[in-house]
Amino acid sequence: MWSLQFVLTVLLAVLPFCQLAILRGAGHFKPGHEGECFLDNINIYMKVNDSKPIIGCQEAHCSEGSEPGTYFYEMYTCGVISHGSRLFKKVPGDRFAVYPDCCDKFVPI
Repeated sequence: MWSLQFVLTVLLAVLPFCQLAILRGAGHFKPGHEGECFLDNINIYMKVNDSKPIIGCQEAHCSEGSEPGTYFYEMYTCGVISHGSRLFKKVPGDRFAVYPDCCDKFVPI
């Protein structure tokens, strides 16, 4: 059985790299755009299985739902990180890059 110290060490090593937030919503249907997701909050159409970078360090992905003719989208963005340790330093992401390279990262010192 693993010791508590081993498990905590592994978690401290892995958690700084877990920086993802996901928003999932129903892709709205628009006549003439069958087989596509319409993201009304940003006014774009996406084909199924397409991904597009979105302003603000985000990426949108369109997928087919479990029911025929249904679609959903996911918005990926940087998660909130609290490294809580002096063993890591924050490396700012490239604000001009697309997701995920625009996200801040924490790396071991």
